Amino acid sequence: MKTVEGGGEPVARARGVEDPADPANDRDAEVTLNVAGPGVAASIIRLTNAVSMRLEEDAKASSASGSRAQAAARRQEYDYFSARVSHAEEQIHGRMTWLLQFNGLLFVALAFLKASPAGDSRNADIVAPWVVEFLLGALPLAGLGITLSGWLGIRGAIRQLKDLGRQYAQDLQRIAHESRWPTPFGDARAHWYGTTPAQLALALLCSLWLWLLAHRLWPGGIETYSSLLLHALGALPARIFGGT
Repeated sequence: MKTVEGGGEPVARARGVEDPADPANDRDAEVTLNVAGPGVAASIIRLTNAVSMRLEEDAKASSASGSRAQAAARRQEYDYFSARVSHAEEQIHGRMTWLLQFNGLLFVALAFLKASPAGDSRNADIVAPWVVEFLLGALPLAGLGITLSGWLGIRGAIRQLKDLGRQYAQDLQRIAHESRWPTPFGDARAHWYGTTPAQLALALLCSLWLWLLAHRLWPGGIETYSSLLLHALGALPARIFGGT
């Protein structure tokens, strides 16, 4: 730094500008702080505390906002699972409804055809005998095919419910229990009670259509075995309860 001739002080000091490296400046600042008294120190402390409190509040607000966003995401996922379960149950209900309606119509048509012989003069003027004979064999086959296709669709919806149940148990069951959300699934027993009646009904319908189809192909043998089966079933209660 350039100095003034005849002296060792810097030019900046000669012009009245303070040098930060000068120890005299530190002494002056200390004297100024001491002269200012405890008011300045208290103001600095209050400012520091206010800044710290504001930072803590911002951190808490950010944490609460993140928690609310996470809870909202979990609730949305729970609602998605509930909607999928409702959709699968509606599929089972709808397929079972139209399946029973189709079977009812086929049984009524078969009953009308069996009410009068194919060669009856009252039928000959309306439907040709060969058409009646054809329908007597085609209706059981159509009923069996419709029932089997509906059964496969219902089993697919039941399988979807099982997959959703496993995924729900892995991802949301603990959170739903802690949040006291109603579970969209029952336990294993409730699932069995809800799906077994539909499958039993479809199994009985398939068996009945198979029996009618076999009777059409082999009437004598089916009637003989059917009579033996009905006789055995009629005697079963007497054997169970000790009757004569």
